[in-house]
Amino acid sequence: MARHIRSAQLNLRVTPRMKQRMGALAMERKLSMTELLVRAFDVYALGLLTPRHQDLLNLISENLGVTPAGAFFERILEDQLLAFARVAHFFGREIEESPGARLTQAELWAAYQEWCLLHRLGGRISPDNFKAMALLVCRIKKIAMRVRDNKVVCVDVRLRHTA
Repeated sequence: MARHIRSAQLNLRVTPRMKQRMGALAMERKLSMTELLVRAFDVYALGLLTPRHQDLLNLISENLGVTPAGAFFERILEDQLLAFARVAHFFGREIEESPGARLTQAELWAAYQEWCLLHRLGGRISPDNFKAMALLVCRIKKIAMRVRDNKVVCVDVRLRHTA
């Protein structure tokens, strides 16, 4: 279990009775209090992830080369997870390395909209949500970004279909 634990801070207000019960449960299961809390908040253990969620997490993992437990549980709501999976899939299939090339956010957004139309994907996202998700994808994939004249530019990548 330790290899899955990420750094986190929880501030909980616990009554003395609840603390006593949690301590007893932790001792009974031979866990530390921290491990007990981590398991309590673990979305897998709680059964909050459906097979559909797991499929989307696998799609993200496949396209970004990271494990599903990594960067994206903050966006666990299905609509956001689905949108993020689409953005990740778009980057995985349509963006490639190209030293010296640059892509503006506007070019990425236009290409993403075209890609969604081509693949008949509904459930559109706003330009602001796309920018936030694209920024996260760029960080995960280690795509360099620069800001010039208040425009964000992805460096050393291009659209695959323009090759």
